Amino acid sequence: MQLSDRNSRLVLVGTGIGLFGYILPKIVDGIKTSFSGIYIDSFPIGVGHVFSSTLFANALLILGVGICYCYHELHNYGNYDSNESVKYIEKSDKYYRMLLNISYTSFFMILFLNFILLFIVPLLFSNPLITSIITAIIIALVLTITIRKWKQNWFKEIFKWFQGLKKYSLHGGIIAAWLLVLPTTMILGLNDNLDTKFKIKFNTDKNPQVEFEFSDHVPDKMPKEISIKIGTTSKQEEILLKRDDFNASFTEVTETEDNNTPLGKYINNHDMFLINKSMYTFKKTIVLTQLTGKEPGFIEIKFRNDSTNTTKSNRTYRIVNQFTTEKDKIIFSQSEYLVDLK
Repeated sequence: MQLSDRNSRLVLVGTGIGLFGYILPKIVDGIKTSFSGIYIDSFPIGVGHVFSSTLFANALLILGVGICYCYHELHNYGNYDSNESVKYIEKSDKYYRMLLNISYTSFFMILFLNFILLFIVPLLFSNPLITSIITAIIIALVLTITIRKWKQNWFKEIFKWFQGLKKYSLHGGIIAAWLLVLPTTMILGLNDNLDTKFKIKFNTDKNPQVEFEFSDHVPDKMPKEISIKIGTTSKQEEILLKRDDFNASFTEVTETEDNNTPLGKYINNHDMFLINKSMYTFKKTIVLTQLTGKEPGFIEIKFRNDSTNTTKSNRTYRIVNQFTTEKDKIIFSQSEYLVDLK
């Protein structure tokens, strides 16, 4: 290939990478929007969730291979010996072919996946008779082929069949990327729609008291138990707050989409819970009758945030607020804490 052709090819791919760099944040916003609602009383994700995740996975694959191609192609403009030049030429050609194959294959695979989700899946779920017939046909075919192969060299035929799957390695790689990206985008998409805040306010206007306020679009990160340790120079006391001790209020928003597609007739008969439009609030006020204003001390608040669908770790939070006294009045070191549990 002549240098002018390589220049044109590099400019084309470089422009494509720049375009993908511009589109990728839009896809991320699309993921956030699609996961702002999940289905309830059914499988939680639908076509929109799958489409945005697979589109993001394909964009990452194309972007990664495109960057690899540009990296090796740019080496062809350096001063290398003939062996090094040949090596970079071969690798750049290899990645360019891979880029074309991934772009072409992933495009048609997304179309095929949407065809399955929009037509095949609703057909199977809407008519149990058709599902039973198709299942019986598949089982009969598998048994027939198995019996026929068993009469021959069965293990050899199976090995030959697995070898034949090599020509579908690109399809398998794309599907593997989908399967890896889908749970990741689900966690990130759901987590990005949350706004988990835990506000702790110390008030000394009248009687010393501490006010708790938890708010979020879903209540799964609300601590199950909160320990409050009150200590002065002469004594210590501990109070345990349970989740049921809080006064709860919430707004839940659900939506049923009007969809005339075959899939909509199946899946949208269930309501969709709109995360970003719902809100849960838990409030509790504790009057600190133990504080007389005669002794300095501290207040320790400790709680644990267990793992959820969007957070795969257990976190323990410990807040210590010291106080002093002046003319029988309590003075806290800090009047308010805003803890982000996201």
